[in-house]
Amino acid sequence: MVDDSGGVTELHIFQQRFIPFSIFCLTQLKTLSIISSKFDIPPEISRLSSTLKQLTILNLPKPQKTLPAELLMLHNLTMLNLSNCGIEIVSDAIANLTRLRILNLKGNKLFDSLPSAIKQLRALEILDISGNSLINSLDVLNGSTSLRELRAADCGVDHLPLFLPCLSTLDMSGNKLTSLVGIETPAIPGWYTCTGEKYMLSTPGMLHSSNLTEFDFSNNKLMTVPEEIYGLQYLRKINLKNNQINIQEREWIIGRFRGNYNPELAIII
Repeated sequence: MVDDSGGVTELHIFQQRFIPFSIFCLTQLKTLSIISSKFDIPPEISRLSSTLKQLTILNLPKPQKTLPAELLMLHNLTMLNLSNCGIEIVSDAIANLTRLRILNLKGNKLFDSLPSAIKQLRALEILDISGNSLINSLDVLNGSTSLRELRAADCGVDHLPLFLPCLSTLDMSGNKLTSLVGIETPAIPGWYTCTGEKYMLSTPGMLHSSNLTEFDFSNNKLMTVPEEIYGLQYLRKINLKNNQINIQEREWIIGRFRGNYNPELAIII
């Protein structure tokens, strides 16, 4: 894509064996995508740090294992998508990306827990780590006041993160949840800003957010849901399919949600 002055602002590279080094001289480049290509990410990419805001690197045939250090020097990035790149370790230097709003690490090989540095991404609103089957904990996200959308499907997590007051969408399908203990836990008292509005939050954590509209807990090991979920007046969709909820409990859950008289609520169970 070229702007009115003839400067290249958006570039997509698809299934290439080599990267043209001339792209690192594009002084107005804001969006770069590298998809299914066979070259290593060269250190020269750091030359784009002053302008590049969105970077997508997908489906690299050669696993990266760690994030290239040069990517962590792109301090103006607001969106970073590194799906299906074979990444095993995220360096603490990711905290340098202070403007990052969207981080997609879907389909990699991250294990155990997320690095603590992700908690330092104060602008982070959307995080997708789906398909990292060796991740067993999201505790590093506890207390995040910026996160609005968390997608962690098909991981190995057996308990929920806590204190996410601005969360609107939570996808925890395909994990190892046996209960939703923690979803109703008391929040950390303090002032929080969500969707431009500042308010005092003292009870209860994740369920207090008026922005909370969508849950996906399908394909877990749940037998019931906590009472507090029924009071979410802005909830639009909840997916509890393929759990261990018996017929009697299933009918009870459906009846409780229908009792809220919310015609827009979709219940999948």
